[in-house]
Amino acid sequence: MYQNTLDEYKPSDGGDKTTALKVDWISKLPKVFCMQFNRVKYEQGNAVKVNTKLNIEQIIFADRFMI
Repeated sequence: MYQNTLDEYKPSDGGDKTTALKVDWISKLPKVFCMQFNRVKYEQGNAVKVNTKLNIEQIIFADRFMI
């Protein structure tokens, strides 16, 4: 699952602009699945790399992220 906030979203019915939450789900798992992690945070407008340890389980239950 991936989610993103869309600022100034304009609905197709011609309504006013609003903030919307876009969510994408996986419907079928591929044979190879790659993940990318954003390891940057912003402090006072500056990008700072996050160096803390990231623990990833050896087994990932992908059904939690599927439709």
